Amino acid sequence: MLDAEEILVSIPRRTCMMAVSRHADATLLGTFVNLHVATWEDDSYGNAPISNLLFVLKEGQIVGTIPIDK
Repeated sequence: MLDAEEILVSIPRRTCMMAVSRHADATLLGTFVNLHVATWEDDSYGNAPISNLLFVLKEGQIVGTIPIDK
């Protein structure tokens, strides 16, 4: 659906998952990371935090991770 060979997947909190092409432009990637951080830090969601990192997927398989540092 994203027409991308590699995607970044964010799962900051239970029931929250987002994905973007790893090769999206810098503005979109920045927005994606900012959304991840805002969701990770926002306890008002009412669901448990899962992971403060991005998963790198290629052909449906996790091939790496990118930690998100504050």
